[in-house]
Parts: sequence; structure tokens; C-alpha cells
Amino acid sequence: MKKPEISNSKIPAVPVDHSITGGLRLRWNPGKLENPEVPEDLELLTPLARGSEVIRYNVLRAKHWISPAGSLREWLRWNLAIGAAMLIPAFIVVPVTTYLLAQFVTWTALLVQIVKNLLIFPILAPVLLALASGIILFTRTVTTERR
Repeated sequence: MKKPEISNSKIPAVPVDHSITGGLRLRWNPGKLENPEVPEDLELLTPLARGSEVIRYNVLRAKHWISPAGSLREWLRWNLAIGAAMLIPAFIVVPVTTYLLAQFVTWTALLVQIVKNLLIFPILAPVLLALASGIILFTRTVTTERR
């Protein structure tokens, strides 16, 4: 049985830059915006459709005025992607962490109460024993004096 042959064809190399700014530079591709145009059949549209076309045209014109080369849109796209990458784990990690910390506080308070109870018992037992023997001694001395 023959082994399949592996061809050694050359695959075109893609530029790879492992630095943060280099990787960003390779993926930064702002697209140029075309100047918006008014539709030719604007007068034939219904008033609602005409109003929406006018609003669309004004929004596209403002977008073109702010960033005709597309750099601001690309910057905004990158920042939204970074924000989403930070917010999604935050929505998952923060509630879990808060819950765990609340449980830790609860368990710590319970352990502190247990330690307090364990410390009070060894101190309180001899005090109660001494108090009981003092009361018994006092009652014996009082009753023996009367006889």
C-alpha cells in the first residue's frame, strides 16, 4: 500500500506581526465613504417614505462630513469591539464574584460566632462554677451561724 504524497507547493506568505500595534495596523482598514446622493424618485415617494429618505440622506451626509476617509468609523468600530470584549466577561464574572464574596462574608461571620461561643464557654464555665460554689458556701455559713 502506497502512502499518499504530500505536495510541497508554496503558499503565499501572509505578513505576520506579533506586536500589538503591528497586529492592529494589519487589521486597520477604514473604508472611504462615497458622497451621499438624493434619490431621483424622491418626489414620487409617499410622505412617510420621503421623510425617511430625507433623514437617511442627512445621517449619511453627517457621517460623510465627520469622517470621509472612514478613520473615525474604524476607530469607533475597534473601540466598540474592545468594549464588548471587556463587558461580556464582566457581565459573567462580576455577578459570580459578588455572590462568592457575599458567601465568604456570611461564612466568615458564622465562623467568628462559633469562635466567640467556643471562647466564652471555657471562660464562663469556671466563672459559673466559682459563683455556684460561692453561693453554696454562703448559704452554709448563713445556716450554720443560726444554729
